[in-house]
Amino acid sequence: MDSVVSAFAASPLRFVFLRGHEVDDARGLGKSARYHDIAAGLWPPPVKVGKCALWPSHEVDAVLRANLRGANDDELRELVADLVAARTAPAEAA
Repeated sequence: MDSVVSAFAASPLRFVFLRGHEVDDARGLGKSARYHDIAAGLWPPPVKVGKCALWPSHEVDAVLRANLRGANDDELRELVADLVAARTAPAEAA
């Protein structure tokens, strides 16, 4: 899981944020399932920007890719924890 987070941390990103309905469309699930998975640690929580709850697109992509490869719940929890921790990690000097 660290390799996914490291790949994003190592390269400059142009952050794109997704709204809840866009996340739900990408997942093929609804709002209730999204928040259930957040509570279970299987989906990253949103980033609050003012009143908006937004998801970084690279986090959505990483979790969806993990689901596609058949990651189990423990692997997803580890990935989500790494992604959330990377939000506040200091940027590495180039």
